[in-house]
Amino acid sequence: MQIKNIYLRPHNSQTFPQQIKTYIKTNINPSFWGFVSNYPCYNSETIQTYPCLLCRIKDASSDLLGVFFDGGTRTASFKGEIKYSLDDLKQMLNGAQNMYIFWKKHP
Repeated sequence: MQIKNIYLRPHNSQTFPQQIKTYIKTNINPSFWGFVSNYPCYNSETIQTYPCLLCRIKDASSDLLGVFFDGGTRTASFKGEIKYSLDDLKQMLNGAQNMYIFWKKHP
């Protein structure tokens, strides 16, 4: 399993969530149709019925945008129950081939 850091710049025509979704569709999974939240989040599953980045990341730095796993499952973290930090997620591969970490790149 590889951890891949992806750096995104602010863009006039796309928000960061839109850039993440475009990156996933273009470089990882062409059939990705899911939702990407406006807060640092991860996908608990990669199944076609619910391939969304909605699970909040605990104590996320201001530069962290989100994490996408290309396989496997992780325990979801919803609402007031923010369970996992980025370091926790790095230990929870659970069948993923790769972990993509999306960061804000400052000009």
